[in-house]
Amino acid sequence: MKRIFMLLAAGAVLVGCDYKVALLQEPVNDIDKSIIGTWLTEDEHGETKRMQVLPYSSRQYLVVNNAGTKDEMFARGMLWRKDGLALIQLEWLPQENDEQENNFQFALYECKDNLLRVRLLNPDVVANNIDTAEKLEKAILSNRENGALFREVTEYRKRK
Repeated sequence: MKRIFMLLAAGAVLVGCDYKVALLQEPVNDIDKSIIGTWLTEDEHGETKRMQVLPYSSRQYLVVNNAGTKDEMFARGMLWRKDGLALIQLEWLPQENDEQENNFQFALYECKDNLLRVRLLNPDVVANNIDTAEKLEKAILSNRENGALFREVTEYRKRK
């Protein structure tokens, strides 16, 4: 069964977080269990990167990007749904000496046959200086037919 959502975590494609405002303050939807597990991808240098998606609760994920390395990062994820669109909001937790103000990302994902395809919300389409959840939601929904709403796909294979 094919499932397409926005996922606020995209693991190894992270360069930095994009948004300073969250769509959700508290989780309201159950997690999608199909994405639970350890996922592998290769970066532009051919190095394998690992992302772990763990159930934190029935309504939240714990996402570990670059799992098992000195660069690992942690995020709390939760599912957001509105008008037939589903997103996972990732709140990247501050690291030591982290001065970053933008802690949120949102992404589209599809999980099928042990393949996870992820596309992050594009801040060139939905501006990252939006200051309220209501404005962010409106910007996402009003651009839902825009082919550039999400960045390029990153593919992960489930670790066996």
